[in-house]
Amino acid sequence: MLIVLDNMEQLADAANALSDLLANTEHLQLLVTSRRILAVRGERMYALEPLAVPEDGAVTAAVDLFLERARAVHPGYQPNNADLAAFAELSRRLDGLPLAIELAAARLRLLSPPALLERMGYQRLDFLSRGARDLPSRQRTLRDTLDWSLALLPADSKLLFARLSVFVGSADLQAIEQVANPNGQFETLDVIADLVDQSLVRAPAEVAEPRFGMLETIREYAAEQLEATGTASDYRNRHEAHYLQLAERGAVALGTAEQLEWLDRLGRENANFRAVMRRALGRHDTATALRMGRALNSYWYIGGSHSEGRGWMEQIVAVPSVRPEERAAARAIDAIQAFLQGDYAPIETALDDTLRVADEAKDGRIFALARLLQAIARADAGSEEGDWQTAVSEASRRLETEGEPLAVGFGLVTEAVLARIHGRLDEARRLAQDAYDLSKRIGELYVRMNASTQLARAYRELNDPAAAHRAAVETLLMARRLRNVTSETYALELWASAELREGQVERAGRLYALAERGYRQVGSGLWRTDAKRHHELDTELRTTLGDRYEQLLNEAQAGDLDQMVDELVQSEPRLDQPQVARLSSPGG
Repeated sequence: MLIVLDNMEQLADAANALSDLLANTEHLQLLVTSRRILAVRGERMYALEPLAVPEDGAVTAAVDLFLERARAVHPGYQPNNADLAAFAELSRRLDGLPLAIELAAARLRLLSPPALLERMGYQRLDFLSRGARDLPSRQRTLRDTLDWSLALLPADSKLLFARLSVFVGSADLQAIEQVANPNGQFETLDVIADLVDQSLVRAPAEVAEPRFGMLETIREYAAEQLEATGTASDYRNRHEAHYLQLAERGAVALGTAEQLEWLDRLGRENANFRAVMRRALGRHDTATALRMGRALNSYWYIGGSHSEGRGWMEQIVAVPSVRPEERAAARAIDAIQAFLQGDYAPIETALDDTLRVADEAKDGRIFALARLLQAIARADAGSEEGDWQTAVSEASRRLETEGEPLAVGFGLVTEAVLARIHGRLDEARRLAQDAYDLSKRIGELYVRMNASTQLARAYRELNDPAAAHRAAVETLLMARRLRNVTSETYALELWASAELREGQVERAGRLYALAERGYRQVGSGLWRTDAKRHHELDTELRTTLGDRYEQLLNEAQAGDLDQMVDELVQSEPRLDQPQVARLSSPGG
């Protein structure tokens, strides 16, 4: 016999009776639906996840449910592209929850999908307030459903549920204990387990480190509960303090042999960092927003998140009450990220004032970073060598004094760039090698990747395509480990140039096409110092490959970039050489 019991969470005290029933009968199975596990012997859990939501324009189960409900009220309905895009975004904002989709879709009698999306915005709970008459009372609005779940919780679980709303995305157990249970008034792990069992908190099984989070729809409801306690600002402040300190620890660690570990850790916490920035800017607290921005500056440029960093800095500068020294620091950080994207404009237009204000404010780190960038711009513009050499040396010494862990390496790479600009190729190669060796001794990858880039460029100019080839491939592998698509794109172009010099025209064309795809994907431009070489490479490949040139570009645009790069890397015979193979050893 099969007995089906629906919504068993409301009869949790009967779980033991079910266990006794199973123990004393033969050939009986129970199929139980519940918001919480029964915690009895013989129980096998099957978690019902939300409906799949689209990430790349595909029609998933969540969109299918919207389409089904739309056709129920408009027979023969055929969605256009705008409708499908609206359904996709609605599905994401509603976390793929079937009840939420049902409640939203009920409005399709009166509203088009884009209008439905605009009306709902991010106020899910207020909008999803009218369901079908024949639904149980607890399911006629989304808030009713969540009220029902909350009522089943003991007092400590209700408290932690509300406090967890200050986290965005997910959080580890240490953060939850420090932020949401600072006085240890309850056993955090036990209470979280209760919330997970009640399906109000999610604990992804695929991650090595235990992390806990909520669907955004549920988090919105939990935030309402926290506001009702009158303690919301206290817990938001604790959240802010915790993640500011974590970001600042990470900024230091990114200059050490723990770089990759911390790059991953900061990536896992990025949603919480963004929440701190968003809240600070919402209350025009530019000091807190800038403190977080300064801490994340290294994370942004090492991981290639230049556009995100620039976006936050632009928001800080736009706040009317921002102080001059804060504006100067934000512009310097923006200029760093812009330069790494190949955009020289902020260096040329904003740094004179930034240098003056930073010097007056005795902000040595910002002054030194701005000075370093300005030296590159002036050297590229043809200024006297003594000017930029002195500037680079001064900036490097200042950064070292200010505690920038990779200051010497940055200075050496910068000097290598400038020596190459002025045609001193042997010196450029030597400086880049010194930076490479220094970085290797530290055990980090970012400066080493940039040094390897400069080695590839110097070897190319010295007409040593084999050495340029090795350095370009090594740069690519390091960029992929750092997940820095901007640097990966530069490396692909350098590799293409080396292959062309070695007579591998088809392979060069394929690599160049992937580089072009990468430039478009990350929205980065060429460094002005390399624009001439890029144009020459493009012209030569276009002439040599003929019609095949456009075919390769189209293939690169249509395929999966990571997969196509992986295939080329796996087919690279020079990966067996020690200079490249060592990248896969422990510690980089």
